[in-house]
Amino acid sequence: MIYSKLNAYEAHESGLKTRLEQRAECGDMPFSIYKLIECYRDFTGTKEELARIGVYERSKKSRKHDLRYSFLYCAPQDKHIWVKRMAAHNCFCLARNLVGVLHALPGDGVSDAVVNKIRDEVDHRIPDFLDLSANEVPALSSLIYCLKLIISWPYFLL
Repeated sequence: MIYSKLNAYEAHESGLKTRLEQRAECGDMPFSIYKLIECYRDFTGTKEELARIGVYERSKKSRKHDLRYSFLYCAPQDKHIWVKRMAAHNCFCLARNLVGVLHALPGDGVSDAVVNKIRDEVDHRIPDFLDLSANEVPALSSLIYCLKLIISWPYFLL
């Protein structure tokens, strides 16, 4: 993980930089709804993985044997590393796969006015998300809620 040693703000900046480098090399994306949905699924999966880790940790030893293959993003042996790096991962993905792709929404048929409204709302919420990175679960719930709103906006505001 290229962001594993970064704090929330550094990981976010790294995500923005990564997307800008990709745009410089490959050009602007022609559309981006698929990327926003992918980002939503990533954050939802992260929340579900946290729940699986919680079930595993609260289980009796005999039950842990059955649950050891239930993780999607980590193994029982490295779950503590995954959880520790999750905040940086989420901040990196937020920048790269959400903020970094809003420019392409017009290719999905979204008007510039709606894109500007989405961008303003996202820019307004980003500092709160980064500040919440120390308390990951509420931040993750807020990110998932925000992504649901963003994904639905183009279809309700057209």
